[in-house]
Order: sequence, then structure tokens, then C-alpha cells
Amino acid sequence: RALLTDAEWEEFGVGAGQVYLEMPPIPPGFPAVGIASVGKTMTLLLVAEAIEAGDVTLLTEMTASQTAIDAGGSMMGLSVGETHTLSNLLWGMMIPSGNDAAFTIGESIAGSVQDWVDMMNAKAAELNLTQTIYSRPSGGAYSTPQEQVTLWIEGWTHEVFRTYTGPTSETACGESVTQDEVCYFYTKNGFYPGVQGWKGGSTGFSIPSFAAQGVPLCTSCRLGSAERMGRQMVVALQQTGSATNDMIRLFDYGYAQLFTPDQVGPTTIVSGEDFGLDSISDGLLITSHIHNGDLQVCTWSMFADLGQFDKVDCGEPRVPTTMPGGIGPGPTRIDIARISTLTHEGDYVTGESVASQFNLRMWRVGPKEP
Repeated sequence: RALLTDAEWEEFGVGAGQVYLEMPPIPPGFPAVGIASVGKTMTLLLVAEAIEAGDVTLLTEMTASQTAIDAGGSMMGLSVGETHTLSNLLWGMMIPSGNDAAFTIGESIAGSVQDWVDMMNAKAAELNLTQTIYSRPSGGAYSTPQEQVTLWIEGWTHEVFRTYTGPTSETACGESVTQDEVCYFYTKNGFYPGVQGWKGGSTGFSIPSFAAQGVPLCTSCRLGSAERMGRQMVVALQQTGSATNDMIRLFDYGYAQLFTPDQVGPTTIVSGEDFGLDSISDGLLITSHIHNGDLQVCTWSMFADLGQFDKVDCGEPRVPTTMPGGIGPGPTRIDIARISTLTHEGDYVTGESVASQFNLRMWRVGPKEP
């Protein structure tokens, strides 16, 4: 399962940003599968909101209980009675994926693990994540790639969420039950140019009623985003063999779709020693060119889907037959005009001046879908 989303297009509606989707056949009624520790992104979102509401701060101290130590799975390495700031616990939850850290956070803020889980599910309902369900502060969650993308985009609006999902190396020091210093060192490296942040997971914990009906857990899951030239791409992976390699391939594919121009239609050739062009509406192009010392201005109708130019009319403004000397064009010059579009990043017209002629070409950049 894989989903690649252009976050800017996603602002137009859930699913509007889809660039690539791979979903194998699934049993009727079970679009969701396990997301393992990717579920910790919901815990992080709730923490970000609690901090913004003034309920806690990053320096609030929290103490690990026996329930947290018994959480199982991947651990930060806490001991019963060990005390850390919320910031330390967030690093322990997001980098080594500590279930003990997630349980400590949930118990400390909500009062109990179950109350925290109720808050997670309430937030999922608020975000209209109808196929997402949480049973633990970490690891016991089911969802779909699209709903995880929706969660990530919401989370990215919060500074705390951005900070603790980002690639980083951190040292976190707290106190043991005997007030001795206890320190942890964490490393989470970036794996892609422009990667903003990510959270991975593997296997996780099942909800018994789901397991009884054959709903699978994830194998290698990952959720995260990258930014290039001001554009954010979000990837959600479930059931992948290599989360890192597949995420890299999806980001590469998305940015190639977004930024690589493709020529549309044939080249139109016009005689002229120099030229200029401008687009004044979606389907109207204006060119001006000099030929044998005379200036000619033409209007063209354009059909972007076909890359087609049709000359509408040309006129010869009353200008001297000999243009001012010493300002002749170089051997090659390129001009460009953008055509407004709602379905692509842009349609563009280029003109190239070579050997007493200019060539008009139409280009398309970034189709919304492959």
C-alpha cells in the first residue's frame, strides 16, 4: 500500500492531491490495516494541542509507571519511577519509537491510558478519519494511507509536531527513582534531500476483534513528508518491503511529475530575426517579431491539450522600416509565457530565435495525476 500526495492540491479537498496510489485488493469492509508505531503521530498531535492549550509544557515532568514499562514492543528504556520532561519523552517516542514513552505521556496528561486512547479516537473522528481506530497510545492502530496523509497534513500545522518528527540527534537526560541522572542518546537521520520528518513502524499490536477477522498488521510502515522548491509531498506506506527505498522512489516520482516540463504538440516555425511573446488569456497568445526590418504583431489561439497554435490575425504597426541600429538580437534567445491553468502546475509557451526564424513550442509542467 502506498500513497503519494501533493499537499498543496490536498487543500482543495481530501484526496485531491493524489499523485500516486497503490492499493492491493482488500476484503470487503476492511479498507484499514495496521499502522504499528505510525500511530504515535496521533499521540504527538494531541501533545501539540495540549501544549498550545496551556495544559502542559515541554518542561513538564512525567514519571514512568509500571503500566508504561509493561507496554512491550520497541522501548525508550525507562524504568519504573524514572522522571523526564515531556520533551525528553517525545524524543524517546519519536526516534527509538518508545512505547513506554508514549504510555507515560498518555497517562500523565489524560490520567489513564484508556482516557488517552479515547482522546485519540475523538480526534480521529473530528478529522473525519472514519477508517482509523486506536487501541493504545502506540502501536495498536488501524488506518488507511489517505487518512494518515490527512493526519500528517493536520499535524504539520503545529510547531511541536514539526519539531519532533524531523530528522535529528538528541540527548535526553532525566532522573531515576533514586534521583540519579539517566541519559539517552538518539539519532534519526534524514534519508532524502528536503525530507521534513517521518515516523516509521513495523508489526505493532492487533485489536483482537480485527485479528479474528483476518485484518492484517503492517509489515514496514512509514509516514512522512519532503519539501522542495516550496512544495510539500507526503508519503504514506503500509505493507512495503523497504520503507526507505520506496519512500525515496515515490518522492523522486512526485517531484519529477511536479517540476519536469514535457513538450506538448509540434513546433511552430515563424520567419523573423527577433521576437517577443506574451499570453494575455488562457487561450490567446500575442507575438511580435521583426522580419526584414519590419515589426509584425500577431494573435494566436492556443489549445494547450494539443499543443496547437492557430494564427488569428497579424498587423504591422506604423514604425520605421529600419529599426534602430546596434540593438540586434543575439544568435539564440528564448522567451517564455505562462498560460493559466486549473489542472496543471502550468502550461508554458516558449519562443526560440535561431537563424532568422523563431520557434514556438508548448510545454506542460506537473500534471496533477500521472
